[in-house]
Amino acid sequence: MPEAPAPFLAFLDLQMLLVSHGGRERTRSEFTGLFQAAGLTLVAVVPTATPCAMVVAKKA
Repeated sequence: MPEAPAPFLAFLDLQMLLVSHGGRERTRSEFTGLFQAAGLTLVAVVPTATPCAMVVAKKA
């Protein structure tokens, strides 16, 4: 979830757009805003061995 996407993440973004309506890469700050609007709190961003990360949220 870097603020400036790496080239591989841009490829994943294109793949998401092909298989989902409105899917896209989001930064940590964008997730925080979306979660707040939905009554959630961002708990953690867990790195993985891939360019992707897991986002953990809970009810606010």
